[in-house]
Amino acid sequence: MLIPDGYDTTIVDDEDEDCTAFDIGPHPHREGLGYFHPVRGWVDVNQTQLQRWRPDLTAIFTALLGKELRLPVQGLLERETGLIWEIGSVRLIKSGRTTIWFVRCLHDLATQHRLQEALRKFPPLDTVLALTSTEYEDGPHMGLGRCVIVPIADVLDAYAPQRIDFDRLRRRFEGRHHIADTGPLTLSQDGRTLTISGVEMVFGGEAQQHAIRQLVDAYHDHRGLRAAAVLENAGTSVTSFAQLFKKQWPVLRRYLKSQNGFWHLEP
Repeated sequence: MLIPDGYDTTIVDDEDEDCTAFDIGPHPHREGLGYFHPVRGWVDVNQTQLQRWRPDLTAIFTALLGKELRLPVQGLLERETGLIWEIGSVRLIKSGRTTIWFVRCLHDLATQHRLQEALRKFPPLDTVLALTSTEYEDGPHMGLGRCVIVPIADVLDAYAPQRIDFDRLRRRFEGRHHIADTGPLTLSQDGRTLTISGVEMVFGGEAQQHAIRQLVDAYHDHRGLRAAAVLENAGTSVTSFAQLFKKQWPVLRRYLKSQNGFWHLEP
């Protein structure tokens, strides 16, 4: 999902010990592009070597959001050069459509300030959903106002990770962030503490937390998950829940049940 984005005007000589960059230009006496090397003389360069590429965000988000996405009539809108784009809108609430922005490098404090500036320059009529390609911890949103930030990785479909799970996205947008408002099962906002029927379990590892979040989401969606899919999406190389959860497994296994190969939490 890449599209051409112009051509480089310089090239690094791989055979040069210093990896020197040379300016590309036309040959003075014949057709073709290249550069003069101080030792090797003229070096020809194929134009395909100079082609630049960039992600096709329209194609990427159409694939992620499918028919739920309504693209802007005027096309993709770049709100901050190279960092923030308005992608379109989706229907997450009954009262209307929600505008979606995509934000890169949100872990960077400078980007967070740029997002603040973009929200001031282009004030939304309603709450904006800002999807980001980087991890983002919940907490004070630095005056972001009507903007809900959701990492894309947190809302991918467990069965089809090339798509966004709209039920999961809707819950995050509504502020539930992997926790149940009521009932016998809750997960803390930081994803570390799972409480089932009054029994509290703390998960310190990142892979453990990703796995538990998937299982809690599935519990609220009333569906089971394949163990292999949960482990793969959690980014671990272990092959069983017992290996992943280690010390917590003797307690967790009392509530994590398998039926026809699909695992689900059962308070």
